[in-house]
Amino acid sequence: MRSSGRLLVLSHAPPVEVSRRASGGRPRRAAGGLADALNDAMREHGGMWVAWTARAADGELAPADTGLAYPVRSVGLKERDATTFYAGFANQVLWPLCHMFPNRCRFQPAFWTAYQQANERFAAAVR
Repeated sequence: MRSSGRLLVLSHAPPVEVSRRASGGRPRRAAGGLADALNDAMREHGGMWVAWTARAADGELAPADTGLAYPVRSVGLKERDATTFYAGFANQVLWPLCHMFPNRCRFQPAFWTAYQQANERFAAAVR
């Protein structure tokens, strides 16, 4: 999936809340953070947002389904695995290291294993 001039964003969370309401309405846009920071650039340049959407299977949400100007690709992860890689490795190892708090790191082999597996799933989603 190579495309010149388009952006490819890979993140833990999508720019919209994917679970739909019973009324069948569109997913709501995520508030704050990365989605707000990158939405204008994604709209202007095009691209794809790849994220875990709490679905067990891979899939794609078209702009018509989300109200966004670009598609959102879902990376299928079990909730337990997503929690271990994000709340575990990303938040308890990467975040402290990137913010100069190595003494706050909590290293666990399960965190690293889950992080590697999640990254393999994300990489497969963009190949």
